[in-house]
Amino acid sequence: GPASCRSSAPAIAASGRPEFGDGKLHRSPNSGRPEAAMAGALDLQLAGPRVYSGVVVREPMINGTGRDVATAGDVEAGISVFQASCMALTLLAFVAFVCLL
Repeated sequence: GPASCRSSAPAIAASGRPEFGDGKLHRSPNSGRPEAAMAGALDLQLAGPRVYSGVVVREPMINGTGRDVATAGDVEAGISVFQASCMALTLLAFVAFVCLL
């Protein structure tokens, strides 16, 4: 399902990219690496200081050297990265299944 596809995003989007290491800056060990991978793939800054319900939340910036403004094109590119990750995971699972027969 979609949740399992998210786990493959780091492998596809950020193989060897320095911002992948920014995943450890995220408060969530589960979403930090995929978020860092996507930030690197899109060359965007993610996380960092933001406002939730009128309260400023100060957290480290992921991919601090990336662009600081996202566009509609970035959303489309993010969807493409996600779809490619899902396709790769599906192919990997299929190959593993065939090899284990």
